[in-house]
Amino acid sequence: MFLKDLKFEKDKITSEFQESEELENIKSGERLSIIFGKIQRWFNGLKDFNDELKQTQTNVMNIVKAQNNLIQMNNTEHAILYDSIGMQRKNLIKNTEDSLFKNGITYVVNADGSITASGTAAPSAEHPNNSQYHTSVFKLPPNTNVTLTGCPPNGSLNTYWLAAWHGINGYGKFDIGDGITFNTGDITEWRVAVGVEKGVQVDNLTFYPMLRIAGTSDTYVPYSDDLQTQIKTLESRIAALESKPEVEISEITEAEIDTVLETE
Repeated sequence: MFLKDLKFEKDKITSEFQESEELENIKSGERLSIIFGKIQRWFNGLKDFNDELKQTQTNVMNIVKAQNNLIQMNNTEHAILYDSIGMQRKNLIKNTEDSLFKNGITYVVNADGSITASGTAAPSAEHPNNSQYHTSVFKLPPNTNVTLTGCPPNGSLNTYWLAAWHGINGYGKFDIGDGITFNTGDITEWRVAVGVEKGVQVDNLTFYPMLRIAGTSDTYVPYSDDLQTQIKTLESRIAALESKPEVEISEITEAEIDTVLETE
């Protein structure tokens, strides 16, 4: 049995150790000095990461403040600026609905938020003329020009389409392959529908639904929280980690020490 990792004094047990060079997990059977060195490396790395996060947040907010001081912008111009530096969501469609089979069509929700349709559309009492997949209801800013894109080329109201809906059977804004721009008016709650008309067969036809502030880039991206929300989430996770109590040497029982020493 080796005791070189520990020093037994009158009122305490101490251990000399050096911070680990690599950030890695502790392992069963490792010497106490190695374990303590890894723990110290982890806490110091956490502090460095927290400092970098705070500096990033400061840098981003300084950019926004500087831009706002230079020019006065309307909502669309703000969206273009914020989109260019990642400050806001580009794709406003937050969809939490799963894949499903409906009226002859299998709709698969892919990891990037796109939707792939396969099958032949058949009528039903709910939708006598087509098969439809509906996203979750999400919010859009009122009185704002937005653009809907994502329908594959050569769509039509007689074959397949993409639509932004308000209400269960409310009016829709249709994209049949070229996109459509419209004003939201005083309506804030929307959802998007993928539609395949009765009798039309599709084979792995992929839709890329995206609703964005008009004037921003039309390159498809899946939904993600804006940068400020992501920063707040990271800060919450760091705060939760930092609030975990540290283990004092005095809390380690003699039985636990004997177990470690027996492995040496």
